Amino acid sequence: MRLIVFDLGETLEHRGRLRAGARALLDALKASPDGEGHPPEMALLSDYGEAASPAESARLRKEYLAGLRSLGLARYFKPPDKRVTLSSDIGAFKPDKHLFRTATNKIKPGLPYHDVVFVTENAAHVRAARGLGMLAVQVSAPGQAGGEVDSLPELLPVLRRLLEFAPCTKTPAIRAARTESPAVPARGPAR
Repeated sequence: MRLIVFDLGETLEHRGRLRAGARALLDALKASPDGEGHPPEMALLSDYGEAASPAESARLRKEYLAGLRSLGLARYFKPPDKRVTLSSDIGAFKPDKHLFRTATNKIKPGLPYHDVVFVTENAAHVRAARGLGMLAVQVSAPGQAGGEVDSLPELLPVLRRLLEFAPCTKTPAIRAARTESPAVPARGPAR
């Protein structure tokens, strides 16, 4: 299983409008199998306000989800309670590791970070994600130079390659070797 976590602002949208290629990217990813033949899970992780109370957190979430619907992206991140993590929900901002762990645990508790790809325009957030063991890609924001990819259409082949990558412990040969190796005798009762 692979999880692709996107930042929204400046990554998939810019000034309230979808970036060119955003829907095509998400549609193509839904049809792109990972190294084990499964489509990737997709989620959003966004810094979105600071809530002083649970009521304010709920208001901010409702506002964010309305914006997601107006962009036409809500259908890619259903159910939102599982696929959308906001700073206002957690009380922390990226690159806080608690925010990353909360987002991944919503999809699959304990999901190893090497099974996660984080996509953002923010270089510091990319470094933090990589420091946790995630794969990460910096896409240039509009008018920004220095990203690893310049546009969302250029991001698709990069993400497809990352989806196909399987950490060495996840390849079928390694799994078989761990359970069927003649070099390692099966453990039986102590004699």
